[in-house]
Amino acid sequence: MAELLTVILEEYGAEVVLATSAIEALARLGQRQPDILVSNVRLPQEDGRWLIEQIRQLEGAWSELPAIAVTSYTREVDAEGAIQSGFQHFMPKPVDPDELVQEILKLVKQD
Repeated sequence: MAELLTVILEEYGAEVVLATSAIEALARLGQRQPDILVSNVRLPQEDGRWLIEQIRQLEGAWSELPAIAVTSYTREVDAEGAIQSGFQHFMPKPVDPDELVQEILKLVKQD
């Protein structure tokens, strides 16, 4: 799924940095400030909620990084948990590419 989203976002001109775990993502975030984070909730080791909670604890612009949770979990409680963890938007899989791009544009413009 990550590879498919990468291809779709690159077709829209986005520069995508891919990580295979929350820990790897956090390390990569330390290398550069992205415009937005799109993360799966279910990740190896620590999950996406842990990742966004760690990001929200950082100082400066990091704490305000726009973030979208993508997941196969579709219950309302899952969406609420993602939002409470610090994601601004929750998208159940399968993700509609146009909807994802529109949500990214909306969140980045708010920033």
